[in-house]
Amino acid sequence: MPESVDDRAPALDLGLSEKMSRAAQELVRNKFHLDLLASERNAKMLVGELHGGGYGPHEGPCFLAMVVPFYRAGDRVEKHVFAVVPTAHTLGCSWKWRHRHLDQDEVNRRVEELSSTEALLAEKLNPATYTWIKALGLFAPGEGKNRVDFFREEGIDNIPAKVFERDYPTPDRIELYRVRKEGFDETWAVLDRRWVQKVAYPTWAVPLLNAYGVALEQRWPSVYPAPEKVQLSFFERPGNTSPNGCPDLIGKDPTIDMDTLKARTEYQQEEMPCTAFDMKYTKINPLILKLGGMGVAVGIVSLGVSPDSWVEYKVAAGMLFGCSMMAMIMPFTVPFITTQRRNVERQLPLALERAPKYQARLGKRFLG
Repeated sequence: MPESVDDRAPALDLGLSEKMSRAAQELVRNKFHLDLLASERNAKMLVGELHGGGYGPHEGPCFLAMVVPFYRAGDRVEKHVFAVVPTAHTLGCSWKWRHRHLDQDEVNRRVEELSSTEALLAEKLNPATYTWIKALGLFAPGEGKNRVDFFREEGIDNIPAKVFERDYPTPDRIELYRVRKEGFDETWAVLDRRWVQKVAYPTWAVPLLNAYGVALEQRWPSVYPAPEKVQLSFFERPGNTSPNGCPDLIGKDPTIDMDTLKARTEYQQEEMPCTAFDMKYTKINPLILKLGGMGVAVGIVSLGVSPDSWVEYKVAAGMLFGCSMMAMIMPFTVPFITTQRRNVERQLPLALERAPKYQARLGKRFLG
């Protein structure tokens, strides 16, 4: 018996708990209302960066990257399936046309055309390529994004599409913290007890992640680097010896490596010999150089003009010359001081061979 069209484009089983399903649908619904508010009510100033992508509304993947921490830490499975996806779980981006732009005849025509699984399988349908973030129960369209809100306003429950899966870190790998100190108040996400990202929109992300199984903690752990150090790291240029940047997320989301912060602290606390001139917080009194120079001059003159019979005088003049010369050059050349590396000028924050991000890189993935 030949396979039916519906069997070749089945409805996907999301496999979500009721709580997770509600949270995903709420995020989708809120984006729908936000886009309507910004595009139809001229309220862009109220929604800020959540609206204002290249198309006006943000595309699903871009929106999730802004809202959900470590969204880009997941990999997309290149193998696709044809399926009908639930409209209530799909992020729309109606930048080109909306339901209100169409008369009833056009509405009927598009409903018939865009909801046809036969046309999808025959590739006669305008492309609909959706990324399924399976763990979160969300679909983010790449192509076919305008039809999502159209289907939503028509009350159509499912959309035929070509679907690619994208994974997301499991809840046991993610931690959420509200970091508050004096006037500072932000929400941070930690992945694998190592990588830190700011949660730019906690009112969007926290309910979703709570439903996913990640609780919001109110106290930053003492075993982690101090929040002040983490915050300052966001302003550094990414690199192997910088805490800022993850090799798997280069050029994308600002991500702090707490292992690099710890390694840098240990490296800076190591003791090393140095000269007085090399110390950051030491200033050599110019009087020493002046007196040393005078002593050298007096010693040279005394050695030159005194008779050879004045042996004791010449010895004293030679001692004056030697001691004065030593007083002048010792602060610059003799490493007679031992102090922590952080107190010494011209030292790297962290040696490359000691950088956790550099060690044994060779194609290894850091995130998962």
